[in-house]
Amino acid sequence: MVNSSTFDTPLTDFKSVIKKKRSSSFVVKDQNSIYSFKMSASSVNDHALKHLTPPEILQIQEWNKNETEPLDLCIHDILHQQALRTPDRPAICSWDGDLTYSELDRLSTRLGHYLVSKYDLKIEDVVAFTFEKSISAVITIFAVSKAGGILMPLDPRMPQSLWHQRIDQFGAKIAVTSHSFSNRFPASLAEKTLVVDTPFLHTLPDIPSEQACSEVRPGNGLLLAFTSGSTGKPKGILQEHMAFSTSCRDHGAAMMITSESRTYQFSGYAFDTAISDMICTFLVGGCVCLPSDTDRVNNLAASITELKANVACLTPSAADSLYPEEVTTLKVLSLGGEALTEKLVEKWAPSVTLINIYGVTECVSSTFHSSNSLSYFERPVLILPDCMVHGHTTH
Repeated sequence: MVNSSTFDTPLTDFKSVIKKKRSSSFVVKDQNSIYSFKMSASSVNDHALKHLTPPEILQIQEWNKNETEPLDLCIHDILHQQALRTPDRPAICSWDGDLTYSELDRLSTRLGHYLVSKYDLKIEDVVAFTFEKSISAVITIFAVSKAGGILMPLDPRMPQSLWHQRIDQFGAKIAVTSHSFSNRFPASLAEKTLVVDTPFLHTLPDIPSEQACSEVRPGNGLLLAFTSGSTGKPKGILQEHMAFSTSCRDHGAAMMITSESRTYQFSGYAFDTAISDMICTFLVGGCVCLPSDTDRVNNLAASITELKANVACLTPSAADSLYPEEVTTLKVLSLGGEALTEKLVEKWAPSVTLINIYGVTECVSSTFHSSNSLSYFERPVLILPDCMVHGHTTH
């Protein structure tokens, strides 16, 4: 249980939350290693501790003896370092084209500089973001990161009124989007809405990838993720670069993502899984496979096969719509977001390495790793944070 003073901060005071950031460690253990993540200094609720027995408190203290070494990098640093190591290796294989690591790094640098020079984007300014799955969307994510902005993804399925409410409450400075969604933003952003597509990107001046767009640091904010609101009003969670990078390093390894992985990017951009899919893969030099939004909903099996994806993170309901024999390229399947049934384990465990991830945006999660050689009830349970967040929650 977490009860931070920042939890009660109104959305209108979001900037003050950024300024008040402090951190302490909170650790979750799996069978083999310790995973630590950051939360605000006042995050421990004394009342909650009263529910723990002395042995449980000792166990927590034992788990906290060691901490994961933080990965002191922004997410765009990860991309740039990989581009230096393997410039011609494929980074993105998408329904609308392909990009190597050097191309993705170069194009995102161009756009990052444009955001700073044209819109005066400053470090930790909030940037409203909504796109269909596309190369342009990925370039824009890294451009905002390089410019120092905090990405605030808006779900296209949300009512327009809710879009406007979040934009006003979090004080979005600009919006970046595709042509399809450009008319959904409020009048206050009419002159500050940038439509990004491939032709536009190629009009930007070529700037060396090593030329920094800003002085953003790993401790700065990266992403505003939102809870579902199932327990009340949705909460916004500020996730920082270093925490996100550290999380992806450890989770990517646990999810068996390697340099040979072709990761099917299923989740919509409104969910932090969409970005973690990319960072987990880019850390090791793998390739992210982007389906069109139509294919990922209506043509999932064929899309996985056509993109030659061998790793995917899906919802159980999506996996239930597939059959292993339809997706023979798939070798590692992670499932999360919904309850995993024994029937689904029996369906997939014989054909793939099956991993179950579950948790909530602002807290920790448990990961259930299915081994093909074990029965459903004998499989080991791995406890992992869903996202290692230096988190500041506001609602």
